[in-house]
Amino acid sequence: MVLLVVTLVGIELVLSVLGSVVGGGLPGAVVQLATAVILVLLGLGVIRAALAVADGGTPSVGMLFVTDGWGPYLLAAILVTVGVAVGLVLFIVPGVVLGLTWEFYGFVIAEDPAGSALEALHRSAELTRGHRWQLLELAVLLVLINVVGLLACCVGVVFTIGIAWVTTACAYRTLAAAD
Repeated sequence: MVLLVVTLVGIELVLSVLGSVVGGGLPGAVVQLATAVILVLLGLGVIRAALAVADGGTPSVGMLFVTDGWGPYLLAAILVTVGVAVGLVLFIVPGVVLGLTWEFYGFVIAEDPAGSALEALHRSAELTRGHRWQLLELAVLLVLINVVGLLACCVGVVFTIGIAWVTTACAYRTLAAAD
């Protein structure tokens, strides 16, 4: 997982440098949008790797670049981002609730890349129903663990991010098995 984190940081740095070289205006906006899309899509690979670890397997950097499910994942990510943003504007709590409700859409898509974005959002809502307080507590704990990683000269976060990813995958596996 550490190698995945380092790879993602490297990709983000390269894309950031490219954006700086291109500059502002329309070309800069295109590079920024492309960077955002690429990083979102690589997130599905991170989910695949975290699920592999949760299942007792070994993750690989190659998992980042598997394209199965990219369409539904990108659409679901856009819907979640818009929904959570609108919810946050509406007194914060609705955005947090939506974020928790749709927390596992990527895991659903990673397991069924042929499914639709709306099916993934619906399945995530089913899995999280009745468990959102616990998921909120878990999210707060994982944020605190990552803050500790940042405080360790920023090097610790390379390890804590992987821990957070795998912990979330284990939570998904637990809820999916109970459903």
